[in-house]
Amino acid sequence: MDILVYYQSGKLDVFSTTDFIANEPWGRTGRNLMTEFSPRLDVLEEEGFALDVFWYDGSDCKDSLEVVDEDSNTRISHAVRRVGKRILLVSKSELEQIAQITVNGELVAWRQGGFLINGTKFRNQEILCFSNDNVTGINRRASAVFDYLKKANPGVSEEALAARMGYPLEAIMQIREAEAANVADSDEDDDEDWE
Repeated sequence: MDILVYYQSGKLDVFSTTDFIANEPWGRTGRNLMTEFSPRLDVLEEEGFALDVFWYDGSDCKDSLEVVDEDSNTRISHAVRRVGKRILLVSKSELEQIAQITVNGELVAWRQGGFLINGTKFRNQEILCFSNDNVTGINRRASAVFDYLKKANPGVSEEALAARMGYPLEAIMQIREAEAANVADSDEDDDEDWE
């Protein structure tokens, strides 16, 4: 993972998780099968921009959960997720100097006027909600797929249809209410434009 922090002064910090100082930094306590890096934009206001590091212990330990694979009837033990460290990349006091932050080339935070925008939260909402002539948000598509499935499968319960899409029925109902409210708001805005 490559993290670039751009400062308004022109300074640039580059962080890479590709290379560790040691090949297996967690090796003293177990066998590291995989390392997980979690950029923490959710703690910007409280701490600054941090990176949480976890590792997956592949050694046979008492914490490991065993399951049976149904296809091969083989016992498989889970690697145990272990806590590594939280690395503070940008302190809270440095946040006002940040122009933007990218993770693997994707813009995840940027300065808009005097405010640092959490791009991850924005993109999540944009993907779910934004629709125009060229793009349809996930919520509108989910509603359309649900309607299609209802018409194509008249004898199947709504709950089963929602599950077929990977959604709980309650989530589909929330989406439909939100979409209906936005259509009603849009109609009112159109009426006001004609007055």
